[in-house]
Amino acid sequence: MQFLVIPAVLCLLMGFAMQRGSVCALAAVFEMLHARRSERMSSLAEAVLWSLAILGTAEIAGVAVPWPSITSATLLTVLGGVLLGVGAVINRACVMGTVARIGSGETAYLWTPVGFFLACFLVRWTDLVPQLDVRVAGPSDLRSVASILAVVGLIGLIVRRRSRVTLTPSPAAERSGDSGQPGESEAPGSGGTGASTALTVRRRVVRSPELTLVEVVRRPFWSPRPATIVIALASVGLVLTGTDGTLSRALQTFATGAHLSGTSTWLWVVGLVGPLAGSIAAGLLAGRLRFRAPSVKVQVACLVGGALMGLGGMLVLGGNDQLILRGMPMLGGAAWLATASMFVTMAGAVALNLRLASR
Repeated sequence: MQFLVIPAVLCLLMGFAMQRGSVCALAAVFEMLHARRSERMSSLAEAVLWSLAILGTAEIAGVAVPWPSITSATLLTVLGGVLLGVGAVINRACVMGTVARIGSGETAYLWTPVGFFLACFLVRWTDLVPQLDVRVAGPSDLRSVASILAVVGLIGLIVRRRSRVTLTPSPAAERSGDSGQPGESEAPGSGGTGASTALTVRRRVVRSPELTLVEVVRRPFWSPRPATIVIALASVGLVLTGTDGTLSRALQTFATGAHLSGTSTWLWVVGLVGPLAGSIAAGLLAGRLRFRAPSVKVQVACLVGGALMGLGGMLVLGGNDQLILRGMPMLGGAAWLATASMFVTMAGAVALNLRLASR
């Protein structure tokens, strides 16, 4: 069982960072349209760059990177992205946001993976979805060039950031005392993390040289950027160790019974349990794990939202965690198309909701 140690640690780390950074694609869309800020969205984009830069560079260096399976881009891909978006809106969180909310004690979101699983099970055993053209991704010259550009882009971002952000807390952060309390405006899927808090944490947790690693771990809130970087690095480690497991892919695998044999079964168990356990541990250590009695309406919404995301995931080989952390870095056309349609659907729903709320 020693082969499970590294994947288990990496999956726990992913869940931990998702909860601390309140990482969620739906929250990123809400932040852009409501607060006119792009920190969460740019953080997700940077996670793609980190994954592409490291895995692509490793491939150039001769490392046999075990890229996940891919499928062709079709109209079903677009439909899958739309279903992922609609499901996230009904659920009020994407797959990653669901992990974050579970770690905050929102027990209604335990129904989301249940709905996801049931939808995948239904699709697999009723042949509801046509057979997809699934194949193994091979080396790509385009990916090699893109990985070099990603490395250059990341170096530019790091240099620019170091020149613009000081190593001391801002005056506003000093006056606020960095209480770690959520701001007044909260995005759906954010797990209660306000924008003002994220700014304070970014300056005091990530940039301050006076903080030890233990102090960083104990901070109840992380800025989205360092959180998504941690998630991306953990995902890269899982890929390099031959573990394909994101939470959505693990749910799909157990629902369909595919790739379940011998040691691989335990790896999928780790992919399923690890992120949830890491998120719960993060909430517990930060004092954010406060169990709430959910209403029936919220539980039904989570179940239905999870089912729609599961149905969409069966069309694109994974949820948005798989698309962002695996499919997009490998430059899979279907992953980019599905992610784009998912974000467009989310944006449309959020914009409509904001318009109705303003009347």
